Amino acid sequence: MRRRRRQRAASRCASAHRAAVDFVRQFDTSVLMILSRHLYETNEIKRLIQYNARNSTAVKLVMRASQWRKIGTCRRRKGRRALNLRIASFSKNLSSYSETRVERAATAGRPMVKLGRSSSHACPV
Repeated sequence: MRRRRRQRAASRCASAHRAAVDFVRQFDTSVLMILSRHLYETNEIKRLIQYNARNSTAVKLVMRASQWRKIGTCRRRKGRRALNLRIASFSKNLSSYSETRVERAATAGRPMVKLGRSSSHACPV
């Protein structure tokens, strides 16, 4: 009798243990599935938010440099895009040059403002 009770108690404990282990396994797999889905969705959102490679600053700078080279060798038509490049470059150069000098023009006798280093870009005032 006692032996049977012990066996039943042991089998109940074993089945309870198996049930607990199964529950934990199912819980783990469901948690892992939820976490993996969450990570997948956040990565998708990050991909949507990330900059496109065409719009990155480095690519834009490289494109501008190559377009300037093409404009110089007449392999690119000097259309609106070239005009936009020149305007952007001029405004950048204007802000980067810090010193302006005023000197008298030899021929006209009126002051001329020279920007930066070269004297060929003198503008009459």
